[in-house]
Amino acid sequence: MQTINKVELTDSELEALYAERQNAKRKQAEEKRDSYESLRHQVVTDSVKYAVDMYETMKTAHGNIMSNMLGFRELMNEFGDLPKNSQGGFSILNKEGNLKTILKIRKIGEFDERADLAEQHIRIS
Repeated sequence: MQTINKVELTDSELEALYAERQNAKRKQAEEKRDSYESLRHQVVTDSVKYAVDMYETMKTAHGNIMSNMLGFRELMNEFGDLPKNSQGGFSILNKEGNLKTILKIRKIGEFDERADLAEQHIRIS
C-alpha cells in the first residue's frame, strides 16, 4: 500500500478516498452478514434434520418395544406371572439380573357428575 500525503490532496480527492473507504467497509460488512446468514441457515437446517431423524428413530423404537412388551405381557398372563394387583404394568429382569425393563400403563379415570359438583362446591367456599 502506498503512503498518501493528506496535506497535498484536494478536498475532492479526500472525499473520493473517504467514499472509497466507506464503500470498502460497507462491502466488508455485507460479506460478513452474508456469511452469518449462510451459517445460521446451515445450523438450523442441520439441527432440524438431526431432530427429525432422531424422532423417526425413537418412534420406530417405541413401536417395536411396545409390541414386544405387550406380547410378552400376554405370555406372562398365560404363565400366571403377571402380578394380581397389576393394572397391566409389570417389570422384568434379564437372567443376570443386571438389566430391567418396566411397562407402566396409565389408565385415565373417568369422572362422573359428582366430581364436577364437588369441584364447584370447593370453588364457591
